[in-house]
Amino acid sequence: MKKELIFFIPLVLWLTTSCTTRENKQATQFIQELGIKLSANNDSCYVIYIPGNGCSSCIQGAINDIRESQDTFFVFACNSEKDFYLQTKKKPSLFPNLILDKKHAAARAKITSTYPIVFLFVNGKYVSQWPYSHKQNNSLLQHTVIKLNKNELNLGLCKQGMLYKDTIRITNTGDKTLIINKIYSSCDCTKVEWENKQIKTMQHFDLYITFTAEEQGTFERYITIDCNTKDSPIEILIRGHVEEEYSISS
Repeated sequence: MKKELIFFIPLVLWLTTSCTTRENKQATQFIQELGIKLSANNDSCYVIYIPGNGCSSCIQGAINDIRESQDTFFVFACNSEKDFYLQTKKKPSLFPNLILDKKHAAARAKITSTYPIVFLFVNGKYVSQWPYSHKQNNSLLQHTVIKLNKNELNLGLCKQGMLYKDTIRITNTGDKTLIINKIYSSCDCTKVEWENKQIKTMQHFDLYITFTAEEQGTFERYITIDCNTKDSPIEILIRGHVEEEYSISS
């Protein structure tokens, strides 16, 4: 399981900001309420939260991947073993690393995602999180080649409280149709929107990216593109430094 999930780990650890601190608190509270014991001795551990409803294809993909693993815990949001079986046609007893969120720990930790989430812990401490995705889907597609007009956004000095916008153009320079499986950001303070999911050869589409400067300090964020290219997922770095609070004079 570790070899499959390492595919999605960001290349660098994020710097501490209010956004990651909030995610840290949520993830830490989540595993504590579930009673998951994490090793503090140079071990990586993954906790995959699978909601009971929402994006049906994403949830089904995560359900199909439930298996016994020493470095991964699967947490399914349901009230009983019977509910789990009715939804998955699997017996919980078959998976010693499966935990049913019977007491709604995810909701109390304000984890309200409609798609599965992977939480990464190293040495028993929270590192990062990202949407669960299917690498297998991409392997079945014919690969194409893409070109980005820029793969990094350096916002420089940002005023706290302000909203920053930028656009990245992506061109399909290969001879196969570009198929976008998913595009997501590493943090709620960074949003990404786009129009098309399938781009024919030599056509392009734009990513509309917005960043909200929430807390002072240096930041690094990532936009991740899961598509049918050999080097997928592709990461776009967004970085800068937030200085003193922005205020509007009356």
